[in-house]
Amino acid sequence: MGQSVSIGSGFIAGDYVYVGPHSQLPPHVHVGHYSSLSAHVAIVGSDHIYDIPGVPIVFSGRPPSCVTTIGADVLIGHGAILLRGITIGNGAVVGAGAVVTKDVPPYAIVVGVPAEILRYRFDERTSGS
Repeated sequence: MGQSVSIGSGFIAGDYVYVGPHSQLPPHVHVGHYSSLSAHVAIVGSDHIYDIPGVPIVFSGRPPSCVTTIGADVLIGHGAILLRGITIGNGAVVGAGAVVTKDVPPYAIVVGVPAEILRYRFDERTSGS
């Protein structure tokens, strides 16, 4: 763990997981073996109820916490933002500064705001399939 990391309850990490400095992980984040989260990674959102007419957000309460799953052998780049409740598939790469708003398939490389698939780490010739 890097310095000044904020980790919520229910955090589960596999073997050889790294979380970089100044990262913010809410409750119920599960990270698979051999995954690395660079510095300033944040998992955010889905923690306020805002759709009750006439009730200020501050008094609306909070929804039940959801699980965010980061698979095995995943690399998440510096400053990436992930929305709570998504799943990052095994072997995926999230580019620096990406904003991930939906699930990422295994071995995909995603970049941008919002994050989109750039390509996959392996093609059919190199995957052993």
